[in-house]
Amino acid sequence: MTIEIQNFTARKIDENFLEKIIHTTIQFEKKQKDDKIYMSVALVGVGRMESLNRRYHKEKRATDVLSFSGGKDFMVPKRFGKYLGEIILCPKVIQKQALRTKVAFEKEFAHVLVHGTLHLLGWEHERSDAAAVKMHTMEEKMLKELGVMN
Repeated sequence: MTIEIQNFTARKIDENFLEKIIHTTIQFEKKQKDDKIYMSVALVGVGRMESLNRRYHKEKRATDVLSFSGGKDFMVPKRFGKYLGEIILCPKVIQKQALRTKVAFEKEFAHVLVHGTLHLLGWEHERSDAAAVKMHTMEEKMLKELGVMN
């Protein structure tokens, strides 16, 4: 698996932790072979995230994560395998959520990244309440698997 990480923020992120979360989520999900996937992760500031959220979701606020699934239209060298897509994270929004819910930044970051990765794997929570419960349950399983949830 190849993960391209771009950090456009001043916040230092443990890239090994980020990669572990993605690898574990994909392997646990068992829908994809881990070795033949290419994806990217970008960490952006509040202004950029707000702009992207407005453009793609018509929402006038920054969000914690956006996921963009890959497809046949993306030209990725064959040596990288299938292009899974891109996850865009906003550490400042994630930090605010962590403070509001009284959890460690790392735990909230892991939760948001698992959520975004599941979206790339085809999970959706906006179709129905049942889909939302199913996705939330999978997120909790993943966080336990990663050792970031009690």
